Amino acid sequence: MAEARGGTVRRSLLLSFAGRYGAMPMRLAAMLALARLLSPAEFGVYATAAAAVGLCAVLTDLGLGQYLVQAPKVTEADRRAALGLGLALGTGTAALLGAVAVAALLAPGDEGWLSEELSATLAVQALTLPLQPVAAVAGAGLQRALRFGPIAAAGVAGAAAFTGIAVAGAALGLGPVALSLGTVAEALLVAALLSRRQGARLPRPALRGWRPVFGFGWVWSAIAGLRQAGDALSRLLMGGLLGLGALGLFSRAQAVVQVFDKALLDAVSPVVLPALSAAQRAGRPLAPAYLRQVACLAALAWPFFGALALLAGPVVALLLGRGWEGAVPAVRWLALGGLALPLGGLVLPYLVALGAMRAWLPMQAWLQGGRVLGVALAAAAGSLQAACAAFAAEQVAKAILAQRLLARGLGWQVTRGAVRALALSAPSALAVLAAAAAVAFAPATRDLRPVLLLPLAAAVALPAWLLALAALRHPLHAELVRGIAVMRDRLRGGGAAAAAPAGPAPATQGRPP
Repeated sequence: MAEARGGTVRRSLLLSFAGRYGAMPMRLAAMLALARLLSPAEFGVYATAAAAVGLCAVLTDLGLGQYLVQAPKVTEADRRAALGLGLALGTGTAALLGAVAVAALLAPGDEGWLSEELSATLAVQALTLPLQPVAAVAGAGLQRALRFGPIAAAGVAGAAAFTGIAVAGAALGLGPVALSLGTVAEALLVAALLSRRQGARLPRPALRGWRPVFGFGWVWSAIAGLRQAGDALSRLLMGGLLGLGALGLFSRAQAVVQVFDKALLDAVSPVVLPALSAAQRAGRPLAPAYLRQVACLAALAWPFFGALALLAGPVVALLLGRGWEGAVPAVRWLALGGLALPLGGLVLPYLVALGAMRAWLPMQAWLQGGRVLGVALAAAAGSLQAACAAFAAEQVAKAILAQRLLARGLGWQVTRGAVRALALSAPSALAVLAAAAAVAFAPATRDLRPVLLLPLAAAVALPAWLLALAALRHPLHAELVRGIAVMRDRLRGGGAAAAAPAGPAPATQGRPP
């Protein structure tokens, strides 16, 4: 793999996981502190502003990083065009959102969607938009070379910045604005750290040569934009018909369920597209990688989401504290939707590598339209649980449609392979659920506090999970054994030479990509 000289795929995954797990304690600390400093209604205000800015971010992002990662060659002109186009769109959109928010602050009128609190939160959150293309272009060079050490370090530093600023602001009584200030601090620090790394320093922005970037980016943005639009409309419907308190409950329930994404998918996802693009350019088949991915995701996702649905009450009590009991049913429904993740997660990199993004675009439109309709009907009926069920149904439908599309590009035999991979992973999930249920519902543990019950359940379930993986000779077990061996060798000093980069970051046109 020519572009992998700066580091192997496995080493990149280990570094990416190190970054995510290094940031996770701070994310969890922020969740624990903010859940006790802010009310559900304040979280609802932030969720509304974040949804609006998130939609704008997706529409202005244009997949700049992904374009630079998957391109056969990357020139300095490509990087200049990508940065120039991203800055023009991000700055213009931020200025527009800021003007709307300032106008609302000067003439707030009646309390509503543009209350003073929401306007201030929106204005601050919009400052992240010009920072987005800077981080994307700088990070793309590192991703393409599979140099994930600097990316991991920047992620940990960004999480620390968010936690410190958001918690301090909430303690000072800034309400939802504190969350936006933390988000801006994180984006600013990550962009600054990435752009200072060798091989990632920013070029001078320019608009010349923007057409190839836009040709790829509009499809990427349309797919992601439909997803963000579906999220934003769903949140607006829940906030308008069920109230901001219900929206806050949903937002915190979603944050609990998305711990899996933050811990696993967000670490794996940046590595997948560079590895697949390099394999595609080298003429290697992608089906074996996909089937291995399905097996590993199922062995991880099914135990996690199954146990979360089973133990939603203690988990919410531990992570969110008192006053958030209403989030328990929402957590259960969203966790059930997560069971479809092995087939529906991490599919977009394969579609990019197969050139099938345009075929996915109408499917995404149907998925989001169906989800919004389901949420609207549920919210009109006054049921937060039914609205969460609509989110879960969308995940199942996404898995089915994605599998059909991938089967066309990878070969129809991949469907049978995916079924076998899921069947291989099912016993390990059942072992975890049986062990967790035995602890959670035993008479001797019914009165235990969540802070004691959950670690006890994990201590019993983890060995059962590992034993099941070993007995089944699951692909994930082999990866775990190999990863432990690499870490052990590095700690002993014997694996430093094997794990070190074979040379400087690869160049494309006489300079790092």
